[in-house]
Amino acid sequence: MPIMTKRTIGDNDWLVTSQGGLGVIGQLLAATPLGAQLTASQVPEADHPDTSHRDVVFSVIGLLAQGQPDYDHIEAFRHDPFFALALSLDQVPSSPTLRQRLDQAATHEDTVHWNPLWQEATDTVLAPYINCHPIRIGGTPDVPLDVDVSPFDNGKTKKEGVSREGHADFLIKRNLRREAPEDWLALARAEGHAVTPREGKITYRGATMRSPRVGDDPERVVYEVVERTITAEGQTLLFPDIAVATYWTSLSQNPADILPWYPDHGTMEPYHSEYKTDMNLERLPSGKFATNQLILQIALLTFNLLRIMGQATLGNPHVPLRQPVVRRRLRTVIQNLVFCAARLIRHARREWACYARHNPWRHVLGSLYAQLT
Repeated sequence: MPIMTKRTIGDNDWLVTSQGGLGVIGQLLAATPLGAQLTASQVPEADHPDTSHRDVVFSVIGLLAQGQPDYDHIEAFRHDPFFALALSLDQVPSSPTLRQRLDQAATHEDTVHWNPLWQEATDTVLAPYINCHPIRIGGTPDVPLDVDVSPFDNGKTKKEGVSREGHADFLIKRNLRREAPEDWLALARAEGHAVTPREGKITYRGATMRSPRVGDDPERVVYEVVERTITAEGQTLLFPDIAVATYWTSLSQNPADILPWYPDHGTMEPYHSEYKTDMNLERLPSGKFATNQLILQIALLTFNLLRIMGQATLGNPHVPLRQPVVRRRLRTVIQNLVFCAARLIRHARREWACYARHNPWRHVLGSLYAQLT
């Protein structure tokens, strides 16, 4: 068995990078009109910049794709030839340039024209890879969204009823508070539809009208009441166990069809977590709200680029991870694909990235490059 002994540390002129997967991000960006649109745009306080708006924004995307949102992280790539080559940059901006340009672009009224660019680029890059699969009840297509209405201090923000103006249907779990489960069981027995999935268990589903507060108009409430007299293991209970789940809703469909929808909100929850933790965006880099809003818009595009990289590897037979999954989380994409060491080769007026033969992800990255070129 080889034993690690004392080694002499040296250096050479090899162009080696630890972000060999950034080229895939660059290929995806090249498929969008974003670069040309940013170059043609005007930021009044930067009429003739040495570093183009395109280079600034693409550099931010390159940082976010590595989970490095801070401005100062760009300094490590100022003289990195692969970073510029992967994202097709004419010049890598400095940290002050990055900060000033984003502040200028975010606060000036003329640059509100940038806002549609992110959505257009997202639509362009997602169209060939992503298919939306809405859920249907009664023929109406819907997409469940997990909306957290209290991420910050809610004091005097008056968010109540905000979804009404947008005409978005809602399905919100109620807090029973002081409502007795026995009262809901009595209502369910009188008005609900009973199903007996096994001996000793009865499930009631139904709908009623309740007012959220005294004086409010009544809203529809769907409920599911489960009465257990025998446990799943066959143990007879001395007193019946009553489980009640109730939901405010604007949907008019059958309660038996509506109730399975609520767990679907959990499908979105991991995506929220990835956005904050895997991309390290729990704390935004700027002290200005407008700039942070701009960074969030750029991060949304970057999130989708990373998501495409992950989804494109699902059916790849060369992926060393054998556990079957329906999505690959961003942390895995960043660690195994973006942070994939490569050597930049320059020969005969050509440049290409070369991956080590022992790297199990080299074939996966090769497939991604071939698929996107």
